[in-house]
Amino acid sequence: MAASCHEQPGQQQAELISSSNLGSIKPSPHALLLPYPAQGHINPFMQVGQRLVAQGVRVTLATVDHLYAKIVRSSQQQLSSSGTHTAHNHFQLLGIKDGLPPDFDRDTWTEFLQNSIDYGLLESALELVESLASQGHPITCIVSDFFLRWASSLAEQAAVPEFILWPQCASVFSIYLHVDAIIASGYDPFEANVPATASRETPMTLITCVPGLPMGIHPGDLPLEYRFFGKAGVDWIRGVLSDRFKCMGKAMGVIGNSFEALEPEVLGALTLEFQKGIPHPNYGNCWPKSIRLVGPLLPMTEGKVGGVGGDAVSGASSFWAEEVDECREWLDLQPSASVILVAFGSISTMNVEQVQELALGLAGSGERCLWVIRENAIKGGSEAESSVQLEEVLPKGFLEKRKQGCARWFAGPRRPWCYPTPPWAASFHTAGGIPRWRVCAVACHCWAGPGSWTKSPIVGWRRRCGRWG
Repeated sequence: MAASCHEQPGQQQAELISSSNLGSIKPSPHALLLPYPAQGHINPFMQVGQRLVAQGVRVTLATVDHLYAKIVRSSQQQLSSSGTHTAHNHFQLLGIKDGLPPDFDRDTWTEFLQNSIDYGLLESALELVESLASQGHPITCIVSDFFLRWASSLAEQAAVPEFILWPQCASVFSIYLHVDAIIASGYDPFEANVPATASRETPMTLITCVPGLPMGIHPGDLPLEYRFFGKAGVDWIRGVLSDRFKCMGKAMGVIGNSFEALEPEVLGALTLEFQKGIPHPNYGNCWPKSIRLVGPLLPMTEGKVGGVGGDAVSGASSFWAEEVDECREWLDLQPSASVILVAFGSISTMNVEQVQELALGLAGSGERCLWVIRENAIKGGSEAESSVQLEEVLPKGFLEKRKQGCARWFAGPRRPWCYPTPPWAASFHTAGGIPRWRVCAVACHCWAGPGSWTKSPIVGWRRRCGRWG
């Protein structure tokens, strides 16, 4: 049933998650949450974990060691600056080994790094399962990221049920599930007959073969991000889709980061297909037992969750310390609908020329801007060169505009707030309940998160609006 506008979103989402049999597996359920090791995947998993804890479920969220260290470090910085911390003894964040050398560059995507995620984490995850059992807290279910191709094998070896979390919208899930029908219609998302640079303005026949999306999808809106990694990226997504869809029938169900009121047709079409159980032409009996949309998976509160082992972690699971107060104070001084938010995701990098061109463009626009850029985001003349600081590459005199109040630059080891809104914006309300954040447009180039490059939200956005901004 669609959410009423008078219901509390966080409460309803928690009930939806727990009602998917998670809370009834055993008297004392213990869920192991396994996100794909990237910021845009860990964030929704953290929110799922908090909602499960609110329903009395013990939760262990595990990610690779180097990201675990980043989250703990940034969270402790936040806690020390705020002076507040609310602990909960049913939630813990743990790290698992990835099998790579200590000096390996884990911040830059390579085929070698991807192989370690695909094939080097299963053994460490099994060791974690055994360790938790030896401590008297055996896991009773696994909530795994769709993009972890080994998770079904882990659930089978651990003899526990698996729930698969799809971290994007239901429309993109349906597109991937029906990619064979799209190819049969004449467009192959993995091949060059859909140009990576295609846009809605490019004359092309709409794709109408995806159930729940009868109005048609422009080929330029297909999620084509993996082609930017070349043949290795295309081969990887093909393998993930094949591995996960073939095993999906073994899972208890799929949990989606969306909500019914946003995508009712897609949810209805997927549910009907799953109930029919007709073998998929490519993946066989791949239909899961159910699909539940429990989003949007945004922070329920600005509070913190304490790790069972003593490490305090923020609910936002950020890799970088946040400048919430500074952004909030500056935004509240700006006129309504007057600020452009510029963010670049948690993985992508820019060279000096790109930064300078963007800076000149923003300055030339004359608009107020909130530019969020993380450390290590700007590279020198070659990929081998070390990162450079924003102040070193900006045009001469550019930062003076900040003093004039027409721009604000938050740089350094900070979290990039990405499309659609900063996580903390969900808690920005006046006494009358009206959102008070003042972002009116988004310039986004998120190579590993939502935005124009991945096109993950664009498929859904086109269903509601014909034009961005």
